Amino acid sequence: MLAGLLAAATFFTTACSGDQSPTAAEYRSRVGQVCRDLRKQTAALPRPAATATAELVRVGRRALALQRDALSRIQSLDAPSADERTVGQWLDFVDTALDAGAASLAAQDDGDLAAARSANARGTAATTRADALARTLRVSDCATPVTG
Repeated sequence: MLAGLLAAATFFTTACSGDQSPTAAEYRSRVGQVCRDLRKQTAALPRPAATATAELVRVGRRALALQRDALSRIQSLDAPSADERTVGQWLDFVDTALDAGAASLAAQDDGDLAAARSANARGTAATTRADALARTLRVSDCATPVTG
């Protein structure tokens, strides 16, 4: 009986403590699943010809919407206490990269290739920083795959 009361007291103390941050492994697992789902969704998008600018922009916007949804899902997850700052920086860089992607698509749609290239450069820089942080956090499923 006493053991049952102690177990119940421990459960309620833990459940009400407010310190509900997941372990790093739990966080990595949840985030990794979001990113693996995103990869499957974007892989299923059509691959328009490089000369089909309007179609490229349309598919790019769909990919961007999927990426924004994934970012939102990750932002809704509690980060492990020890990693909160790094997670915040990582997600800020991802957001910056997505903003640059949106700017590039808008510029391409307007036929402004110089603005598109500038936005692409900003996006590449932010993606490089985001990827480094993703690997530091050991959520490599969310980093750009390394080729070569």
